[in-house]
Amino acid sequence: MYYEEKLINGILMWRNTPHGVWTQCSIEKMSQMIIDLKNQLSSSNPIVEMENRLVCSACLSKCGKHMAIGIRHFDKVMRKNMNGLSYIAEYANLPVINWRGGEQGFIDRKSNFLNREDAYIVAKNANQIIRQYGGDEGKLFSENLY
Repeated sequence: MYYEEKLINGILMWRNTPHGVWTQCSIEKMSQMIIDLKNQLSSSNPIVEMENRLVCSACLSKCGKHMAIGIRHFDKVMRKNMNGLSYIAEYANLPVINWRGGEQGFIDRKSNFLNREDAYIVAKNANQIIRQYGGDEGKLFSENLY
């Protein structure tokens, strides 16, 4: 059975043959579609109810205004980020970015910076921790994830 929907001039239209005439959807059909979508969103839809997860490591500058990201803390990607941000600051005659003494943490899927303690909780709840090392309980390190 063929069925196709399309917005035409802001109105939802349908047809039941590939070259058929477009017909405006009824109010009843639109109402049912809204109800179905609401039910789908309130059900256990994994896209909607996806748990928070960590996506990469991050370091904040000492002042907390700059962030560099990478796969692991101080890997070559993160160092390139740090060098690039420092170069831009220098070129623009902005204050020097001090990375020493800044905070190490992680970025979650919502783009939030999390310190090692908060990141540990998120990673543990999402079953992302694949190995433990002595003394790292309660604090997350990149090595716990890979």
